[in-house]
Amino acid sequence: MSNLARVNNLGELFLSKTEKFSANPFATELAKRNHKPAFGKVEDGYFSISYGELRDIALRIASYMIKEEYPEDTKIGLLSENSVYWPAVYFAAQLLGMTIVPLDTQMKPRDNIHYLRHSGAGILFTSSDVYESMDLDLAKGLKIKETVLLDGSSFNGASSLEEILEGVKPANVRDLNIDKIGKDSTAALL
Repeated sequence: MSNLARVNNLGELFLSKTEKFSANPFATELAKRNHKPAFGKVEDGYFSISYGELRDIALRIASYMIKEEYPEDTKIGLLSENSVYWPAVYFAAQLLGMTIVPLDTQMKPRDNIHYLRHSGAGILFTSSDVYESMDLDLAKGLKIKETVLLDGSSFNGASSLEEILEGVKPANVRDLNIDKIGKDSTAALL
């Protein structure tokens, strides 16, 4: 019998695999100039994180969402270029039984706003470049309580991922109730 047969949902699979491969490199990307990340390391102009660090970041995002009292039925908008933080947000949603709404940075900003509005997303994780290009007047009336930038510092009403996670301890896996997330739960709204 494979290990997958014993896994009930994506959150459990994520925890199992990130624990097993904790020390292994997960992802590397070109570091932004003068970037001093709170997580991972920068070497020779590249920023990288291990599977263990990915797990830690996802558990910190989950802890933050719990602390801010986001309800279990929260839809999480994820509108960003490829980044080492993208899967951390995705799996934090899976750990909480929330639904991720991944959006495409290549689409027109008004189309992404339409999908955010239609999905009922309550929080948006995005990048500085994408956020700067959004038509904030068109975005009025969205149910988004908070916008979090995956890169850079907070600005124009948006928080920074590194700033909101500063001092936040990773969620205790036992407190997440992952085992109560069913196989039929909606993981993503595409």
